[in-house]
Amino acid sequence: MALLEEHEEVGIPQHCAGMIIKKGCELLSVRVPDEVVQAEPSTVRIHYVGRELEVGLELYIVDRASFDKHLAELAASSGAELLTGHKVLRANRLGRESWSLTTKRGRELRADLLIGADGYKAVSPSWAGLERPRDVASCIQYELELDEEVDTSVIDCFFGSDCAPGGYAWAVPIGERSIRIGLGVRGAPRPAKAYLDALVASEFPRARISRRLAGLVHVGGPIRPSYTDAFMAVGEAAGQVNPLLGTGILSAIASARIAGQVATGALEEGDLSSPRLSEYERKWLELLGPAYELSMATRQLLQGPARGAIEELLAASKRGRIHVAIGALELLVRCPTLLKHALRWRRAGMAFFI
Repeated sequence: MALLEEHEEVGIPQHCAGMIIKKGCELLSVRVPDEVVQAEPSTVRIHYVGRELEVGLELYIVDRASFDKHLAELAASSGAELLTGHKVLRANRLGRESWSLTTKRGRELRADLLIGADGYKAVSPSWAGLERPRDVASCIQYELELDEEVDTSVIDCFFGSDCAPGGYAWAVPIGERSIRIGLGVRGAPRPAKAYLDALVASEFPRARISRRLAGLVHVGGPIRPSYTDAFMAVGEAAGQVNPLLGTGILSAIASARIAGQVATGALEEGDLSSPRLSEYERKWLELLGPAYELSMATRQLLQGPARGAIEELLAASKRGRIHVAIGALELLVRCPTLLKHALRWRRAGMAFFI
């Protein structure tokens, strides 16, 4: 088995904010090494149109490049041949159940089964005749050095069209006096950089930018089908990214694990047909599908006609439980579709943390 990495060094360049929910790690039995952890917040402070709401949620903030290297080392120690600097330029079918790959270095490779994990570029699904992920968010982030100490127990998330149209912004601690602040936007009238510069000027006017990172993220939901004869797409190449938060580390690990299990069985049986590989999609949909539905519904809710009612509910949260209960009932009267969203939450269960 060969693991083809397009860059000379795994994890470089880095694009990700590095947020991983601890509960998701427990559910998937994913170990995050201490050496890649930059902070371990326990509270998410949500900012929405002038209101604030704090939610208890334990997370890891990781150095994504170091974490990716850790995952690559795990794959190599399990028998995979890691080939860096091997960007695949094209893949051609040799019959229904084998492939010929051409790399940037001119190397020709043969494969019985191809698993596409090429991230936001997601060209591998098109080689297999599948749709590519859609609805791209433009993302940018800075790493800032501050004069004052950072509360490493809190991350901040900013929602609203004034701050990040079609997306949201985040500020996560990565050291005692440093943070990673960024945002993603969709359909915005100005470039993402303009919104980030405005946010930094408002929240951290004296900060110094030590590093700039940028990239694209597919937030339109997963592609279906995500498999065909001798091919499976995993992670962002399959659109397996949370449509609301743009997170995808754990979902990529989960889907890759399922793909590996299905691939092992299919290769042992000598059957790489589309019907045989359909087990992959059935299993990842069972695990992740309800959470994606909930996230998409929540995104539409925050950006739709219920926005005003949600703002009133957030305001009521500061006046006590009775006011919250009254506000929630008023919200249900004005937006009865919220009952459907509540049912989605019940279906999503713990998968929302992946």
